[in-house]
Amino acid sequence: MVLDEPTEGLDPLVQETFFELMREAAAGGRTVLLSSHVLPEVQRACGRVAIVRGCELPMAVVVAGAPPASADAGRPGDRDGRLRGTDRRRGEHDSAGPAVLREGGKGTPSAFRAFSGSTGDVSIASYPGLLGAGLVHPFWIAMQLTAIGALAAAAVAADVELGTIELLIVRPVSRNRLLAERTVALGLAALALNAAATLTVATGVALSPDIHRDVPLSGVFAAGVMGCGFALCLMGPALAVSAWGRRRAQVIGATIAIGAVGFAVNFIALAWSKAAPLRFTSPFHYCTPGDALAQGHVLWPQLGVLVGVGVLGLVAAHALLMRRDLSP
Repeated sequence: MVLDEPTEGLDPLVQETFFELMREAAAGGRTVLLSSHVLPEVQRACGRVAIVRGCELPMAVVVAGAPPASADAGRPGDRDGRLRGTDRRRGEHDSAGPAVLREGGKGTPSAFRAFSGSTGDVSIASYPGLLGAGLVHPFWIAMQLTAIGALAAAAVAADVELGTIELLIVRPVSRNRLLAERTVALGLAALALNAAATLTVATGVALSPDIHRDVPLSGVFAAGVMGCGFALCLMGPALAVSAWGRRRAQVIGATIAIGAVGFAVNFIALAWSKAAPLRFTSPFHYCTPGDALAQGHVLWPQLGVLVGVGVLGLVAAHALLMRRDLSP
């Protein structure tokens, strides 16, 4: 049986049905030849992989942990789900997992990682990649930016612009209390947004056995924690601009600029190798829900960076508010 790009145009559920039929055919004694550029499905479905480059066959690999129906299933030592192979051009044994495949083929373009919420290990064609793409979707990001920008603008800048800040201060309400109350309100709003998104994704994963096999619920909640860290990373600078500015538009514009420019910088850094170092300046490099969904746990180094930026923003907001003249 020869199949050329058989899953192209199929939705994930139909793809799963196709793979079941293919396994049944292999179990019945048929040899199935599958041609595909989608590396995750190759690793999932095949027992042996050959890579063609320049009309030659420079590399062949054995898929560890192959499906039971494949000829190589159950081979000792092949239970870790990685690819092991030999590069015929060099005669070197390679156990670097998917990197073996990437050496012989193009794989998923690097810039696509920006859409899957991953630093590179999760394909957008996989379930974690698809769900991660939803959690970094421009619409969802725009919703968070709008909510954070609007509430941050109301923290200080709106009262200065409307001339009501003096009424608040003479109640008397200290500047520390004013900033603390507005920060808590903004934090609760961001937490509510991320909790709603996390529970929605968790419900979908729990109700779909196919997705649940690839995405543990622990990964869903880990992605939710990463989302809260991303919100805090936006909150801190937004409140700092509010404590400094005199117009609501300044705060909303700055918040949206942080999100839009950050996403663009991350995308360019992934697409253009010469700009790769710039990715470390973008919050989207550290907000990686796709990786959290796939690995099933919180990525603490990335979360630490997001939280650290947010805390620095809050410290800056406090310092600016303490020193500024609040008269309109």
